[in-house]
Amino acid sequence: MAGLSFTTPLILLALASLPLLWLLLRAMPQMPKKRIFPGTFFIRELKDQKQTPSRTPWWLLLLRLIALGLAILALAGPVKNALSISGNSSPMVVVIDDSWPAASGWRDRQKALATIAAEATRDKRNVWVVTTTPQAPGHEEAAISGPLTGDDLSRLAQSIAPRPYAADRAQVAQHLSILEQRLEKKADIFWLSDDTTTDNGLSSPSFVRALKALGEITVWRDASNHTLGLGPVNYSGDQLQIPLLAAEPSPDDRFITLALTASDGRFLAEVEATLPADALRIAVPLDLPLMMRNEIALVRLSSVDQTSQASAGAIQLVDASARRVRVGLAQGEDVGSGTLLQGAYYIRQALAPFALFSGGSIDQLIANGTDVIVLDDVGRLRLTDVATLEHWVDEGGILLRFAGPNLADNVIDGASQPPLLPVPMRGGGRAFGGALTWETPQKIGDFAADSPFADLIADPEIEIRRQVLAKPGTQTATRSWAYLGDGTPLVTAKTQEQGLIVLFHVPATPGWSDLPISGVFVDMLRRIITLAPGGLSRADADATYAPLRVLDGYGRFQRPAGGARPAPAKAATTPGTPLAPPGFYGSPDTPLAINAITSETNLISLKSTGAYDGLASRSFAGDPPRELAPWLFLIAAMLVALDTLIALFLQGRLLPSRKIAATIIALVAVPLLTPTETLAQPRAPIDQAALKTATNMRFGHILTGNNNVDRLVKAGLDGLSYELERRTAVSPDEAVGVNLETDDLNVFPLLYWPVSESTDIPSELALGRLERFMASGGLLIIDTSDGDRAPTGQLSPEGSTLRLILEQMNIPPLEPLPKGHVLGKSFYLLRDLPGRNNGGPIWVEARSALSASNGNDGVTPIIIGGRDWAAAWARDNNGLPMRPMGSRQGFTRETAFRSGINMAMIALTGNYKEDQVHVTELLKKLGAE
Repeated sequence: MAGLSFTTPLILLALASLPLLWLLLRAMPQMPKKRIFPGTFFIRELKDQKQTPSRTPWWLLLLRLIALGLAILALAGPVKNALSISGNSSPMVVVIDDSWPAASGWRDRQKALATIAAEATRDKRNVWVVTTTPQAPGHEEAAISGPLTGDDLSRLAQSIAPRPYAADRAQVAQHLSILEQRLEKKADIFWLSDDTTTDNGLSSPSFVRALKALGEITVWRDASNHTLGLGPVNYSGDQLQIPLLAAEPSPDDRFITLALTASDGRFLAEVEATLPADALRIAVPLDLPLMMRNEIALVRLSSVDQTSQASAGAIQLVDASARRVRVGLAQGEDVGSGTLLQGAYYIRQALAPFALFSGGSIDQLIANGTDVIVLDDVGRLRLTDVATLEHWVDEGGILLRFAGPNLADNVIDGASQPPLLPVPMRGGGRAFGGALTWETPQKIGDFAADSPFADLIADPEIEIRRQVLAKPGTQTATRSWAYLGDGTPLVTAKTQEQGLIVLFHVPATPGWSDLPISGVFVDMLRRIITLAPGGLSRADADATYAPLRVLDGYGRFQRPAGGARPAPAKAATTPGTPLAPPGFYGSPDTPLAINAITSETNLISLKSTGAYDGLASRSFAGDPPRELAPWLFLIAAMLVALDTLIALFLQGRLLPSRKIAATIIALVAVPLLTPTETLAQPRAPIDQAALKTATNMRFGHILTGNNNVDRLVKAGLDGLSYELERRTAVSPDEAVGVNLETDDLNVFPLLYWPVSESTDIPSELALGRLERFMASGGLLIIDTSDGDRAPTGQLSPEGSTLRLILEQMNIPPLEPLPKGHVLGKSFYLLRDLPGRNNGGPIWVEARSALSASNGNDGVTPIIIGGRDWAAAWARDNNGLPMRPMGSRQGFTRETAFRSGINMAMIALTGNYKEDQVHVTELLKKLGAE
């Protein structure tokens, strides 16, 4: 039987003996009157004494043999859709592509593992597990584990999770020989494939050959590969784009949605696009204002054809290196002598991929928020422009200047120097190679080790024929970034407050040098503009960045694991590794981004490379194995019941018709009511707790898993409920704990969530349910209890955890609790919402985002603070406070209760207090009428 297995093959021999049993029974002589028939009651004498007994009818004998055969088959444990290798004793090798392309279908892989585990348990076979994602150097053998039992594999199926890397099958193939030595004989191999390769399938042949050396291979894969990924954000001209990659073309158009998020977790925009049928790559335009473009920190592929897409490859982290710096080319009458557009062409050509350009007067450029202002051979500046530029530089701007004839003519040795230069200059210009000079043109020499140019390599073909000289001295030596071959400065710079002034001692045109038409000129300007505010300098290739937040295989932010190490700047151009997982590194303000997909990554389906040729294949979407024994026992029992009725009929012992019907119903219903795995389960009883929650108003608190915290929060909400009942017409019932994954949130007007450093980030399902709770009118209070401990201007451990959580949620823009907010007058008149402490800000939805048409009636759906409100409200069974409140605890506890009552009234009544501002006007109109 194809796809059918039996755990006891010897029982099949019993089935083969049934025909022999048939012949023996048929050959038996006539049966006495009181003989017992198999499966029947005792047969008494027939009513008609003249009637003589005869042999058992052949059709009744056949019925009994069928019942017996079904019972024997049931004892053999038949399984429909069983694995083809069931019943043997060979070891099993399970190869799991635990990569990010497998994340979207990970539940299917867990079910496949459970199926294989059941087979291993049934046949008592050893199992080896091989994972294909890369391991840290020196730990490659960690990818191979075993031998395991079927129960071990079953537990592993629940705990294993995808990792934020693509499969490295070449690394695994090198170590499969170790497994070959450990196996006693050929194995049955199950490859749970992600069907995706990022190396154009180059490693697949060697990997498949290494697997074939171990035994027969069965590939488990999806019917079609729907893997999608996002490439690095880039610019095409002035348009910001993000590549969308597909591993396999789809026969139909695929509609995608991208979500754009800022570094502080704010939602910026949502972009919709269409991936045409049979397309493998498109560039999705991100049409946003420049300011919003430069705020993008994360682009997420949120859905495909209305289906969620969650993986590390479906997220692209964006750091400051992807920003387009606003570069201004000063021009117009406000600037003194000098032709300002001479070098504009070369500067634009050098920075076109990295900057957005604008022109105008200095005042106009600064008013437009320019990051870098370029002065190309400007000799004199008006005093008003000097003052404006100095203030702008002090605030963090970068002034980039180029020398030339005009600047050289305005420098007088020993006299006044032009303003806004990094070093003192000598008058005139220095010429090389002229008829009246003794010197030859110079080459570019060294770059200062502490400059942004440290790792650049100068083109030896570049010649410098003339320059403006700097006066020698300590300042010049310490402020030089680049030198000529004779040691004279080519580029100098100085910091001024938060800004920077940089001077090239040659023009931006090729008249004095070949530098403007060289590749190193592009690199030098690129390094300078990355120093703009919020920019990320990667000039020092040896610099390292400590891990800040890393991604898991599902694309969720996690705390860095113990194996994560500081990453060099060049790691941003390569896919993440176990030593440098995808995520943000360095400073929270200007982090370095490492992604699972880079500009060099290609997604290709393994099927198209021929990797599966000659291999047995099975779909994850196939029917799961089903045990047939319960059904066989059921049919056998019904046949036995039928045999009993027939025997009674032949003996004339049947009951009256009504009793006959009742007997038949009972005989048939008893087996049907027997609980089995395959029978329909009875209707679940009504959840009385849920029903009580829905009919009696009460508050909920999100369970944390920490019993002490959960008990304290429940006591706090119960204390608040008591005060509400005592002081208002509200009469809440006892507070209950809430599981975000399973419980119905819509029955609660208010949810309280204590967030600590150890709080785990909820799943996407849980966060989605929480978002719907807030959107439908619920109030979420998040309390980090760190208001008195949070460092000034920094995030506490609790705050860092909360930030990771909020980055995964679609929450409205937030602002500190403003003066006159409805939270301060919903019941009591309060200026703040104090709790057990009064430190740190309280965040609510920004008024600019509130709308009278939203689900919360124009009232904030979220309140975030660190005031430890629940501890202030908590009372024990004797009505005594559970936590102290300081020297003035009577007063502070009372204000904490007033804060809670105000928040509860907001959750229960909405913005009716805001409407009170119209009462006077309405009364006036009524009086006038």
